[in-house]
Amino acid sequence: MFWRVVALALIVGSFRSFATSIVAVRTLEDVSIAADSLGMFTRQDGSSYSRSVCKIHRIGDVFVGIAGFDADPINGFSVLQIVSDAIRGKRNFVERMAAAGSAIESALPSEARSLRERRPADFREITDPKAGGVAIILVGMEDGTPSVMVQKFGISVTPAAEIRIVPSEILSCPGSDCPGGHYIFRLGQSDAISKYLSKGPYVVADSAEFARSLVQLEVDDPTVSTTVGGPIDVVRISKSDEQWVQQKPVCR
Repeated sequence: MFWRVVALALIVGSFRSFATSIVAVRTLEDVSIAADSLGMFTRQDGSSYSRSVCKIHRIGDVFVGIAGFDADPINGFSVLQIVSDAIRGKRNFVERMAAAGSAIESALPSEARSLRERRPADFREITDPKAGGVAIILVGMEDGTPSVMVQKFGISVTPAAEIRIVPSEILSCPGSDCPGGHYIFRLGQSDAISKYLSKGPYVVADSAEFARSLVQLEVDDPTVSTTVGGPIDVVRISKSDEQWVQQKPVCR
């Protein structure tokens, strides 16, 4: 299905998902990941339009969520393909994230240079300090434990006009980032989510429903209604099974 989406994009231009909203909720028992579906596209003439896309993908025994610039058929730049190739044969989450991060960091400069030369509007967005760049989240089970790793890759331009990739520290759970075992990871647009979480204590009775409800806050936020939209895809992974709680037919 991924290749069918790319084939369509070849006709109309490149995919942008800068305002994507992806949330992963990790508990001691499971991890759930939810993502909105709105994809922004740029036509060859520079105009934009939107349609529903898949932002959560299965690669072997893990799931990856992708936010940022992706699926550029003109240059052949695909974060999903980069990550799929990089993590093949890697045994654990640490190795997978290290390989995926290194591959993304290596591929981004040439894509950014091409955008600067040929599509300056996309280049301005991919280098935006707040919403640009690329971010990935890996979720799954490792040794019977729900596991999550997240890394973001900013793109900046030096005073000498050199393109620089700025990877963030990797957030992971289990690990020092979630000493209590519970953690909420967010990629992309999350202002409404942050406002909700800052109001006080909350109870995660169902990780999948909680992840979905947080993404729904962004979908319902009128300030991002043109860049974040439903339906919301949700998958829950536990030691006993994995379940697509919600999934668009086009992503199956």
